[in-house]
Amino acid sequence: MVALKRVKPHSDAITKKEGFSLVALREIRLLQMLNDKNIVKLLGVVTDHQSSRKQGTLGEVFLCLEYAMSDLNGLKALPDFKLTPAHVQCYMYQLLRGVYVMHRHGILHRDIKPANILIQRNNVAKIADFGISKQLKRPQKAQALGKLPAGVDHQRLTSGNRVQTLPFRAPEVFLGETNYTGAIDVWSCGITMAYLLSDTALWPMNVPEAKANTVQMQWIWDLVGTDRWEGASKLPQYTQFRPARAVPTRGPTFTTPLWREKFGRLPPQAQDLLRCLLHPDPAQRITAFDATSHDYFWDKVGPDGSPAAPDAASLPPLDMEAAHDAGAREEAHADRARRREAA
Repeated sequence: MVALKRVKPHSDAITKKEGFSLVALREIRLLQMLNDKNIVKLLGVVTDHQSSRKQGTLGEVFLCLEYAMSDLNGLKALPDFKLTPAHVQCYMYQLLRGVYVMHRHGILHRDIKPANILIQRNNVAKIADFGISKQLKRPQKAQALGKLPAGVDHQRLTSGNRVQTLPFRAPEVFLGETNYTGAIDVWSCGITMAYLLSDTALWPMNVPEAKANTVQMQWIWDLVGTDRWEGASKLPQYTQFRPARAVPTRGPTFTTPLWREKFGRLPPQAQDLLRCLLHPDPAQRITAFDATSHDYFWDKVGPDGSPAAPDAASLPPLDMEAAHDAGAREEAHADRARRREAA
């Protein structure tokens, strides 16, 4: 079984001829470069020759991708499925590992979020949707400099700042930074981890669209504090998104009241990794490479007695059909209740 992703054709304004859009070509090229177990594989490109001959156009074009049963967003929403700490640990390790592979190739994803992290039945996580991803013009070859690999961790990509889905957008992007690094992907990983570990709403909901950016950035200030990023005021949109109030961090763990409310009950190692991923200063934020070595992931012992990373094979296979059936039953029950209320 495979998944098909329809490619929207691009129509030339002058010749009126249809062709591939630059976005689609870029996604195909990047997927061909990235051959890794935690990144979705491009199996081929297929076209509907019958419709193209009939209409005299390019016809419908599809990316043929490896199939996954769900994504993290859908998995968390299932009523009869509980994401355990072991699930979150395993999925986050794979996500950060996949981000490290991208960064090693000089590629920024720029839209990391649960809906773009596919989960296969065997619990293998795969990063998908490279539609707005970009590669550095002159990426360094993959090489290790001590523990810090070359890539996009400290190289900068000059580009527009209209990237990342709002709740997962890094603070430097809000503040107008257009010369950013792979740290924006790491921030999105941190928000993804926080979302997976939260049983209640994580960020402000039902905010009017006109105020959404301002409210979200103030939520970030409230969460991580206003005293940990000295260079924030130098960014071009700081005045627009400056904190409405001072939010000092306290104690050796640099926490705020909102942080303690949202994450205070998490195990210390989980909180520490979140603090590293969600450091407001991108220059101080942990890299994806270093994050995979965090103690949060290495609490198990391998056959040889040494610390072992999370293993997808250690989790029971996902019974997605049963979970989806349970979700359908609950939705049908809710629909009947709504009908009774309407009557």
